[in-house]
Amino acid sequence: MKLAFKLLSVMLGLFLIYDGYSIYTFTARSPDGSMGIRRLFDNLFIPATDFHLHTYGISFFLVGVLFVLIPVIRIKQNANGEL
Repeated sequence: MKLAFKLLSVMLGLFLIYDGYSIYTFTARSPDGSMGIRRLFDNLFIPATDFHLHTYGISFFLVGVLFVLIPVIRIKQNANGEL
């Protein structure tokens, strides 16, 4: 179960890193935000302005890095279970 969780976490993280990079480097721009792109199974509409593309791209990228690092990070616990 632990191995499956780690593998799923890394796969999700890599998907979010790729999606964040593709949003961040999206070439088309819209001055008023009426045009945009749909991401994450067509549930999220991102206006094609510089601010929105950079914000969503960087945030997806950072969340993806966090998901990739989850299996690597280990939290030390005391003998009585406290962090």
